[in-house]
This record gives sequence, structure tokens and C-alpha cells, in this order.
Amino acid sequence: MKTDTNTPTSSAANAHDGQTAADTKKKYEVTLFWTQHNIGEVIIEADSLAEAEEMADEIESDEIDDWNPTDGEIWVDSVEPIEGGQDNE
Repeated sequence: MKTDTNTPTSSAANAHDGQTAADTKKKYEVTLFWTQHNIGEVIIEADSLAEAEEMADEIESDEIDDWNPTDGEIWVDSVEPIEGGQDNE
């Protein structure tokens, strides 16, 4: 009589020397930078162009209610082993 058996197919079952795949993985802390570019528009009331430019230079980003994301960049600053991990690869 033929019986159905479930055999594990995960990489953990295929690990060498009695270790599971989870035992061989190390943890790393990654530091990322994210710069996002946005566009916002406001109306300034001023007596002259020079005064409007001066007022515009004093606007803080938190004063703009409706920012529109336009572009951005993300990059890796560092990758470091943590929790006693070793960098032997």
C-alpha cells in the first residue's frame, strides 16, 4: 500500500552539518539616507520684488501646507554586522 508523506522542501532541510539555514544567517544593520525633493507654491504679498524675494528666503518648510513630491534619492551609507555576527564572507 502506498502512503503519502510530506517531506520538507525548505532550504532549512538542506543545510549542511546539522545546521538549519536560519542558523547560518547573520544580521546586519543598514544605515540609509533618503532625500526627497518636493515642490510647493505660496502667494506672498509684498511692495516690491526685492521684498518678496527676502520674504521667500525666510519661509520654513513646515509653513507649506501642500507639498508635491517630485523626485528623490535613497542610498546606502553603511552595512555592519550586529549581534556578534562575523563578516567572513
